Amino acid sequence: MNLPARVRISRLPGPPGDALRAQLARLSPDLAPALLARLPSPDVVCLVVIAGGRTVGALLAERAEGGAWRETLAMEASWRGRGIEAALREELARA
Repeated sequence: MNLPARVRISRLPGPPGDALRAQLARLSPDLAPALLARLPSPDVVCLVVIAGGRTVGALLAERAEGGAWRETLAMEASWRGRGIEAALREELARA
């Protein structure tokens, strides 16, 4: 995984705090609070993209029947097209 400088991907170990929840809501209302509340869970994964100390993207995934992941991806427009989306999916595949 080759990410731009100052970018890191973190897996949330549990439900996000209020500040992070607000940042995720700013990125997309589709990042379902009900799923986030289920963390930690083997069937729900939330990966957060941090760049320069700011949350600039996230991938929320829920395992569906058959084991496939149902994904919701949110990314600030200025960070798209830099390979971050592919890195998020690689990280999810390892989850």
